[in-house]
Amino acid sequence: MPKYNYIIIDCAPSVSLANINAMVAADDIIVPIIPDFLSYDGLNLLFKDISALRENATMYHARQIRIIVNKYDQRLSIADILIKTLKEEYKDMLLNSIIRQDATVERAQAKLLTIFEYAKRSKFAQDIISFTHEMLENEKKFTLNTVGAKND
Repeated sequence: MPKYNYIIIDCAPSVSLANINAMVAADDIIVPIIPDFLSYDGLNLLFKDISALRENATMYHARQIRIIVNKYDQRLSIADILIKTLKEEYKDMLLNSIIRQDATVERAQAKLLTIFEYAKRSKFAQDIISFTHEMLENEKKFTLNTVGAKND
């Protein structure tokens, strides 16, 4: 049987039984958020669902919840306003990495290629690499803190 260090469960942005099951199964939850008001409202709803899960689901065991800004468009001032709000309200959860809006993603999808096969130097590919490095660094810190706490 193969062993994996990471398994990513990508869920639709909705409240559904599949999403609840994914959250119950997850060790960590990564929430991508588009910097607009509807997504921000959706984030508040998601945290209400997570609170309910914590209270009612004996199987819920997520260690960390992380938020990443996705589809960031620097031309929209509202995006910067929302990022500032996220930094104030979710500072411990908000990742430093930001995934920028990039049309190469749609072109790569149309050709059935990964972004790294299609345009590995694109801003989207570079943002994904940055996000991956940040997540691995967070995992390393979390593991060191957890091991250190158990040894104390």
